[in-house]
Amino acid sequence: KHTLHLNLKSEEDRNLLLELVKKADILLDTYRPGVLEKLGFDPKLLLEKENPRLVVARLTGWGQTGPYAHKAGHDINYA
Repeated sequence: KHTLHLNLKSEEDRNLLLELVKKADILLDTYRPGVLEKLGFDPKLLLEKENPRLVVARLTGWGQTGPYAHKAGHDINYA
């Protein structure tokens, strides 16, 4: 097991993530809905072009749709 910290606003780190995704089993998306796509990592495209076996787990506090979907969902934000 390895832990890796990447700055996905850095082109170098985005390229590194892309290389990792090609070999990975799982990609955890902990961003608000749409952020991963803005960074150039649309899960549908990753599955089609890079790794059809990849499991993309999207972990958000309020889900992908609905009135709270784009709100932060961290422990200190929950009511």
